[in-house]
Amino acid sequence: LQSINDKPFITQFLVFSSNSETLFGFEPKHGWILNADKKFRLYISGFNLQNNSIAFSALQDECTSNDFISPIYNLSSASIIELDVHLQRVSKVHSSIFLCLIPSIEISLNNSLLQNGTQLKGPYFTFFREKTTLPLAAKICLVLMLFVFSGFFSGLNLGLMSLSVDDLRLLAESDDSSMRYYAKRVLPLRKRGNFLLCSIVLANVLSNSLGTVLLDSIVHGLFAVIGSTVMIVLLGEIIPQAICSRYGLVIGAHTHLLTWGSMIVTGIISYPLGFILNKILGQEVTASYTRDQITRMLTKINADIEKPELDVITGILSLRKNTVREAMTLLPDVYMLDKDRKTDAELLLDVHKHGYSRIPVYSNERSNIIGIVKLRDFALITPEQYHLTVKHVLEFHNHPYGHAKATDSLYDLMQEFLKGINTIEHNKKLPRFLNGKTRLA
Repeated sequence: LQSINDKPFITQFLVFSSNSETLFGFEPKHGWILNADKKFRLYISGFNLQNNSIAFSALQDECTSNDFISPIYNLSSASIIELDVHLQRVSKVHSSIFLCLIPSIEISLNNSLLQNGTQLKGPYFTFFREKTTLPLAAKICLVLMLFVFSGFFSGLNLGLMSLSVDDLRLLAESDDSSMRYYAKRVLPLRKRGNFLLCSIVLANVLSNSLGTVLLDSIVHGLFAVIGSTVMIVLLGEIIPQAICSRYGLVIGAHTHLLTWGSMIVTGIISYPLGFILNKILGQEVTASYTRDQITRMLTKINADIEKPELDVITGILSLRKNTVREAMTLLPDVYMLDKDRKTDAELLLDVHKHGYSRIPVYSNERSNIIGIVKLRDFALITPEQYHLTVKHVLEFHNHPYGHAKATDSLYDLMQEFLKGINTIEHNKKLPRFLNGKTRLA
């Protein structure tokens, strides 16, 4: 706009929030968009404005004091005029507000009717605002509820996605009725891994966004940023994840209907995203463990397993890795019988005292094993047969036995035992002494 003679003209007209931090939105067809706050700040510059005043009218083409919804503000001669405006009343939900330019000579001492004010035309001098339909208490409750939902979905993201499908299947078949109940509620959700993940993340982001926008309508500027950050970090991340990392299964089971609901609501977006992830990444890879990892898990965790049971389990798991050399007994410590020993009462008592089911028999030297006898072989010996020797018992029963190398796996050796073959480590190609002492399986 240009100045013509002494007529007032406005060249710049900007509307900011009351703290001058935010420029109000502007629609070219309608004008400036005012928020729920009735206060804002104007920055005006132009020509010949010092002898004029402005006011805001609720009616189009009407610039009388009866129609004003704000005080009358006098304009100064400054190059940029700054005014803090306070609207007093707005009667409609979508209410248009118009700017009136009033010559100072038209303002009477008692602010009576002002008939000669000029209403400035165009969207740059027109305002409209949406009057809030929610009371402040309702807004605060809604903000808290949205951030609680954000925390709920954030916790579920950690609690549910950290549970593998295999773990849930094991829990669903466990003896603990509570764990079975929880696992059966969560397993159908967890099977839809990427769909569930997309739904939870989308619901979490949506809750955060809505909560932040609504909080901004209550407080503005820096307070809104600090408030939303604190709410998201505390209610939306730290607290729920700390809880769900420990009780994710329990919480997920009790809220499975709410989770299904979020998947249905966000399904139009989350299902296609999950489908694409399935095609790109493939099916979810289940966790697998080696024997060593399982052994360490059993020994480290506080499992409900007694030490004897644990020893049996860990021993079985280590069979394939361990060799015969590691399980052999020192030859001097092996209970064995000389083939020429009499089967008298002393021998029978000695055999039953040791209680071994299979006893090696040697000839001349302990390293020269010629066979084995079983404990039950001596059960039917009578005093009249005390003159017999161990060799007679050995030759009479002639129990078969096999041979094993010191490097053979204990697992393979166990399979031989299961077949009923009595196996002795007896490889003549090996050195007679191992670490200074001969060993016998």
